[in-house]
Amino acid sequence: MVEVTITERARRFGYIFWPFRQDQEMATLLGERSAVEVVFMNADHGKKKIDWRYRRISIGWRWTRPLPESKKVFVLKMSKPNTLEIQCR
Repeated sequence: MVEVTITERARRFGYIFWPFRQDQEMATLLGERSAVEVVFMNADHGKKKIDWRYRRISIGWRWTRPLPESKKVFVLKMSKPNTLEIQCR
Protein backbone atom coordinates (compact mmCIF):
# COMPACT_ATOMS: atom_id res chain seq x y z
CA MET A 1 0.00 0.00 0.00
CA VAL A 2 1.27 3.47 -0.96
CA GLU A 3 -0.17 6.85 0.02
CA VAL A 4 0.24 9.74 -2.43
CA THR A 5 -0.77 13.32 -1.62
CA ILE A 6 -3.56 14.75 -3.79
CA THR A 7 -2.12 17.95 -5.25
CA GLU A 8 -4.01 20.76 -6.96
CA ARG A 9 -2.33 19.70 -10.22
CA ALA A 10 -3.63 16.14 -9.73
CA ARG A 11 -7.19 17.39 -9.20
CA ARG A 12 -7.07 19.71 -12.19
CA PHE A 13 -5.54 17.36 -14.76
CA GLY A 14 -6.86 14.00 -13.56
CA TYR A 15 -3.61 12.21 -12.75
CA ILE A 16 -2.02 10.58 -9.78
CA PHE A 17 1.37 12.28 -9.55
CA TRP A 18 4.00 10.97 -7.18
CA PRO A 19 7.19 12.77 -6.14
CA PHE A 20 10.72 11.58 -6.85
CA ARG A 21 11.17 10.45 -3.24
CA GLN A 22 8.34 7.89 -3.70
CA ASP A 23 9.83 6.25 -6.81
CA GLN A 24 11.06 3.25 -4.83
CA GLU A 25 7.69 2.72 -3.13
CA MET A 26 5.86 2.90 -6.47
CA ALA A 27 8.37 0.55 -8.12
CA THR A 28 7.84 -1.93 -5.28
CA LEU A 29 4.05 -1.67 -5.61
CA LEU A 30 3.82 -1.73 -9.41
CA GLY A 31 6.88 -3.75 -10.34
CA GLU A 32 8.07 -3.18 -13.89
CA ARG A 33 4.60 -2.91 -15.38
CA SER A 34 3.92 -0.42 -18.14
CA ALA A 35 0.12 -0.58 -17.66
CA VAL A 36 -2.40 -1.74 -15.04
CA GLU A 37 -6.15 -2.21 -14.71
CA VAL A 38 -7.35 0.71 -12.57
CA VAL A 39 -10.25 0.65 -10.10
CA PHE A 40 -10.79 4.18 -8.75
CA MET A 41 -13.30 4.63 -5.92
CA ASN A 42 -14.79 1.20 -6.73
CA ALA A 43 -15.36 2.10 -10.42
CA ASP A 44 -13.52 0.17 -13.12
CA HIS A 45 -11.50 2.50 -15.36
CA GLY A 46 -9.93 -0.14 -17.57
CA LYS A 47 -6.30 -0.45 -18.57
CA LYS A 48 -4.17 2.65 -17.87
CA LYS A 49 -0.58 3.35 -18.85
CA ILE A 50 1.96 4.04 -16.12
CA ASP A 51 4.04 7.04 -17.17
CA TRP A 52 7.30 6.37 -15.32
CA ARG A 53 9.07 9.30 -16.96
CA TYR A 54 6.67 11.91 -15.58
CA ARG A 55 5.66 9.84 -12.52
CA ARG A 56 1.93 9.71 -13.19
CA ILE A 57 -1.11 7.51 -13.86
CA SER A 58 -4.20 8.95 -15.54
CA ILE A 59 -7.59 8.52 -13.93
CA GLY A 60 -9.41 11.35 -15.71
CA TRP A 61 -10.20 14.91 -14.69
CA ARG A 62 -13.92 14.18 -14.58
CA TRP A 63 -13.19 11.96 -11.58
CA THR A 64 -10.64 14.12 -9.77
CA ARG A 65 -12.17 17.62 -10.08
CA PRO A 66 -15.33 16.74 -8.10
CA LEU A 67 -13.31 15.26 -5.21
CA PRO A 68 -14.03 17.20 -2.02
CA GLU A 69 -11.18 19.29 -0.60
CA SER A 70 -11.34 17.14 2.54
CA LYS A 71 -9.80 14.28 0.53
CA LYS A 72 -6.04 14.74 0.85
CA VAL A 73 -4.48 11.38 -0.02
CA PHE A 74 -4.74 8.70 -2.72
CA VAL A 75 -4.31 5.21 -1.25
CA LEU A 76 -2.95 2.79 -3.86
CA LYS A 77 -2.77 -0.98 -3.51
CA MET A 78 -2.53 -3.96 -5.83
CA SER A 79 -5.50 -6.28 -5.37
CA LYS A 80 -5.20 -8.82 -8.18
CA PRO A 81 -2.03 -9.51 -10.16
CA ASN A 82 -2.59 -6.60 -12.54
CA THR A 83 -5.27 -4.48 -10.80
CA LEU A 84 -4.47 -1.24 -9.01
CA GLU A 85 -7.13 -0.13 -6.51
CA ILE A 86 -7.23 3.56 -5.66
CA GLN A 87 -9.21 5.08 -2.80
CA CYS A 88 -9.21 8.61 -1.36
CA ARG A 89 -8.84 9.63 2.25
